[in-house]
Amino acid sequence: MVFNDIDFDGIAQLALSPKYDRGIKIDKKNIASTPPEVLALLAMLYFRPDASRGGEVNAIKYFTKNGMSPELSSVLVKKAKSAMEKYLNSPQGRKRVAKRYRNYMIWGACILAFGLLITIVTYSLSGPGGTFIIGYGGIIFGPVYLIIGIRGLQKYRNRE
Repeated sequence: MVFNDIDFDGIAQLALSPKYDRGIKIDKKNIASTPPEVLALLAMLYFRPDASRGGEVNAIKYFTKNGMSPELSSVLVKKAKSAMEKYLNSPQGRKRVAKRYRNYMIWGACILAFGLLITIVTYSLSGPGGTFIIGYGGIIFGPVYLIIGIRGLQKYRNRE
């Protein structure tokens, strides 16, 4: 399996689209039968800015564990990382990543507002000594997403 004929730059763009967040399946018993483009896309997912997969070492471990030689895994991962870094430094890549983080901000604000709304409405409807619901999930996780979104947006919006 040779990775010289793959358009890593084009695949980097795909790796940042929401469509490829989850669900990429490979035949772990016969990794050689997996199209090289799919393997490249899978490697790119380790280098997305919002990925929690752990980067280069974990990507190489993943491919090696699933039957690819360490040398080939290393070549694939290094090319994927290089292409992703190149794309993230392009204006188009920064714009796409900033949009992802803007969505994190919006969802975080909505989750926080929903948690606060549930708490305020049920508190105001409960009588003295009555029972009410505290929307602590939204109150805790909303700001987390909001902060992740703000930090990511600051990092990728106006980077020159």
